[in-house]
Amino acid sequence: MSSAAAGGTGFRYPYVIGFTGEALPVHHLEWKPRSGRRQLSYALPRGGDWSLGVLRLRQNQTRAGRPDFTSVNTRRQWRCMDMLR
Repeated sequence: MSSAAAGGTGFRYPYVIGFTGEALPVHHLEWKPRSGRRQLSYALPRGGDWSLGVLRLRQNQTRAGRPDFTSVNTRRQWRCMDMLR
């Protein structure tokens, strides 16, 4: 659970829950050559886009806005899973 509390209610949100203010602008994807094959990648790659051969979704970590219990912040979820290794 997270220490982020709802406006004075003391309710704590799960760490991996997405928030409405974490949306990023659309990032363009393209197929790029890699090891003799084509691989889906961001048009403007950054370090940390890939982990264990998986292209990660880019999301903010601000926890701004309202909690959205229908979504998961994939970066925080990956962080939790990495801690299990």
